[in-house]
Order: sequence, then structure tokens, then C-alpha cells
Amino acid sequence: GESQSGAGIVLGKHSGRNAVFTRLRELGYDLEADKLDKVFTRFKEVAEKKKGGLEDDDLEALVADQAGSINELWKLT
Repeated sequence: GESQSGAGIVLGKHSGRNAVFTRLRELGYDLEADKLDKVFTRFKEVAEKKKGGLEDDDLEALVADQAGSINELWKLT
């Protein structure tokens, strides 16, 4: 079956910017517009390749990635 994280909100390739930004705020991230743009662009790239969508921990990994730390998970070949 499908495993869901706490809130059970899964964002996928059809999720809009607003949905992604709102979710990030709910998770406690308050990013500047340019950071949000980068995170959203990356989100779309990853969402295209990841079946089943991105859960909260995936979003956090994207933010961490944009903050300058390298996350092995997103090094897509």
C-alpha cells in the first residue's frame, strides 16, 4: 500500500507553486522569494521523476539542498 507521512499531504508534479509554498510555511520555512523560486524549480524536476509525489521529508531535503548542503538523494543520474 501507500505509506503516508504524518500530515498525509503529498505534493506531485501537478501541485502549484502556492501549494508548495504553503506547505513549506506549515513546515516552518519562511524563505525569500528567490529561494522559493529555486526550490519550486527543483521540486518540479524531482516531481517529474518521482512517482507518488513528494512528502514532507522530501520537501525538507529540497530546501536543505537549496540552502547549500548537498543531499545525495537528489543527485539524479
